Amino acid sequence: FEFSVISYNILSQLLLENNSYLYRSIDNEYLKSDRCRVLIKEIESYDPDIVCMQEFDHQIRETFHSHFGPKGFENIYQRKPHIPYQEKDDGCFMMYRKDKFKLLKNASFRLVQKH
Repeated sequence: FEFSVISYNILSQLLLENNSYLYRSIDNEYLKSDRCRVLIKEIESYDPDIVCMQEFDHQIRETFHSHFGPKGFENIYQRKPHIPYQEKDDGCFMMYRKDKFKLLKNASFRLVQKH
């Protein structure tokens, strides 16, 4: 049984905008808000069976669901835990081909660094 997996840390748009000073050396063309469209095109070019993405904005989940759902993908999303005084609007997203995989169990856990 063969299958393909791709994984990206896509850098949440909100994190990018709130911390733009960290990305001064990167060409602004790569940081524009239409990255969702580019990412969809990139994923389709690989035709994967499983896609994993970190720092995934929950606002684009519906875009991915409406685009990849009709193509046979199911998805799971886990938002980052709320941390006081920090705006977190992203999490981990995974989608998989329903014709190759069946979700038997879904469990989530929080990875929180204590200071």
